Amino acid sequence: MVRKIQAQADAVGNREEIDKLIIKSQKKAEYGAQNLGHFGLGFERYTHFTSPIRRYSDLTLHRLLKAKLRNDEKFFNYLLLNIEATCSNLSELEREADRVAFDFMDRKFVRWAKERIGQRFNAYISENQNVAVARLDDEIKGARIFLGSYCVNLLQKVIVEITDANIATAEIFGKVVKKIDV
Repeated sequence: MVRKIQAQADAVGNREEIDKLIIKSQKKAEYGAQNLGHFGLGFERYTHFTSPIRRYSDLTLHRLLKAKLRNDEKFFNYLLLNIEATCSNLSELEREADRVAFDFMDRKFVRWAKERIGQRFNAYISENQNVAVARLDDEIKGARIFLGSYCVNLLQKVIVEITDANIATAEIFGKVVKKIDV
């Protein structure tokens, strides 16, 4: 099913946006004490860590794997003490780190937009439920532009004009000046 959607997205030239929506619709990854596999990849057993080791979750996993390879059951079992709470905390801390990173990027985008009020840029509609939101798809990619009560189809390509930028709230405001037919 996903491949059919992606094939249609390729045909109309918005594969990147569709892939982002597919990923957004998936359940958030989280650390768990039980190996539940990976649904998307179809693996019964699955683990993941970054290289080089950058997170405490990576360090914990490396320690567990090394203990298992050395047949060090005492250390392995020690590492598993309170593993459910550790996994829960790691998942929450990672989500918080993501929120901080997104907030940082939003503020960088707003500073950029503050110097470009009145200028026009290519974008596409990324949200259209309560408030329409466009994402820049120009020299800067991904910045969110709030369009207010504008009614437009999801993924519609548009040209937006930046009308305001508020650093305190990390919001860029704009208006659609043209719909682009694909």
